[in-house]
Order: sequence, then structure tokens, then C-alpha cells
Amino acid sequence: MNTIDHMAAIFVLIAACIYPLVEGERTKAILAKLRDGADPERIRVYWGLITFSWAIGVPIVVIWIYQDYSFSLLGLSNENSWSFWVGLAAVTAIVLYYLSVCLRLRRSPELRKQMLQSIGDDETGKLIPRSIKELRLWVLCSISASWEEIIYRGFALWYLAQFTNIILASVMSCALFALAHSYQGVAGIIRTGIYGTVLVLVYIGSGSLWLAILLHITQDMFAGIAGYLSYTLRGDEN
Repeated sequence: MNTIDHMAAIFVLIAACIYPLVEGERTKAILAKLRDGADPERIRVYWGLITFSWAIGVPIVVIWIYQDYSFSLLGLSNENSWSFWVGLAAVTAIVLYYLSVCLRLRRSPELRKQMLQSIGDDETGKLIPRSIKELRLWVLCSISASWEEIIYRGFALWYLAQFTNIILASVMSCALFALAHSYQGVAGIIRTGIYGTVLVLVYIGSGSLWLAILLHITQDMFAGIAGYLSYTLRGDEN
């Protein structure tokens, strides 16, 4: 490790942890004023999340290329182990399950009602898209979540593991990931902390960050699409 690595770590710490704690208050204020239907402010929050992910992720990749580091250090490598294929099968099953739920949501008012109850009306629930324009941007936001994996499960885990064991490094990276979602409130911090732990286990267990990226994108997309269908099809029940 060299000075550039340490500077990159400081950058990630400030940008991915301290900044959201400050900016999160402004975001929470916006979420508190969001209307139930389509709202321009919701799109503003989406763009903020997208910009944030790219602004941190891209410099890390540039630094990696500049220093001629192997991307396998970030978990971005081709795996051919049994654990990878088991992980891929599990993630594929989750993708197919989410797809089946979305198809059922179009036909089942009861399932839509259950989905709306599970979403709730907290900060996270208010982020769910209510219009097709919001949904399209949500999809882009979900794809941008791949940068979060590179930041927290790739770079942060690699850097922290240089100073401690993989277990403590994993706990610390999950804590950073959770704090970066402080705009979702206390419940959101706890929820993303647990979710971050699952993603770390997927990464370490399979040896590939690609599976964690696929799972993260799938989970975010499902939340937006399922929520959108549940909100927009409510009128069909009357």
C-alpha cells in the first residue's frame, strides 16, 4: 500500500460516510414533504443518489487502473469454483422469484395491499416511484448501486483487511455502508446494515463481487418495480 491508497481511503471515508451524514438531513427534509403521487422532489433525490455513487466509484476505478492493480483485489474476477456456481444458482433463483412476484402483483389486489403495508410510509417508502418517469430513473439508480458494491464491499473491505482480519474488516465496511444510508432514518440504517452483511457473505462465500452486485441491483429494482405496481394499480381495485 502507498500514499495514494491512503488518500483514496480518506476520500472514501469523507465522501461515503461523513458527507451523507450531513447531506442526509437535507434529504430527510425533502422526503418529509413528498406527496403520495408523482413529485419532482423524488426525482431530485434519485439524481442525488446516482451522482453520489458515480462520483465516488469512478475515482476508485481510475486509481486502480493508474496503479496497475488487479481488479481481482476488488473481487471483480472470473471465478470457476463450486462456491461461485452455488452462489450464482441462489442469486438466479432470487431473481426469478422477484420476477414472479412482480407478475403476480399485476393480477392480485391482495398481494398489492400486502406490498403497500410492507413498504410503509417511512423515509424508504416515500422513495418508491409513483410514475413511469420516476420508475425509469429508479432503474438507473438501481444499476448505479453496482458502484456501492465496489466502494463498500470491494475497496473498503480490501483496504481495511490490510490492518485487521477479514471479519472485523467486514463489520467495519457494513457500518460504513449503513451510515451512508442515514437519510433513511434509524430503521433504514439498521436495515441496510443487515443487508450489507448479507452482501458481504455473498461476496466472501462465492469469492466474486459480481454476485453481490447482481443481487444488490436485483433487490433495488424489485423494490421500485413492486412498489410502483402496487401504488399505480390501486385504482383498479375501486
